[in-house]
Amino acid sequence: MNAALNNLRDARRTDPRAYTAIAEQEARLAWVRADTLKAHDDFNEMAGEVRKLRRDAKAETRVPA
Repeated sequence: MNAALNNLRDARRTDPRAYTAIAEQEARLAWVRADTLKAHDDFNEMAGEVRKLRRDAKAETRVPA
C-alpha cells in the first residue's frame, strides 16, 4: 500500500487530480494502521487473560504440602 501511495505522490507532479487519490489512499492507510494497532491491543489483552487463567488453574491443582 505504501508503494501505491508513493506512486500517486509522484503522479501529482503531472496531474493535479492525483491529490484526491492521494488523500483517499492516505485515509485507507491510516485506517489499516489503526485497525492493526487495535488488533495488537486486543491480542495482548487476550494473552493477559490466558496467562491469568493458567495461573489460576495451576493454583487450584496444587497439592498442599
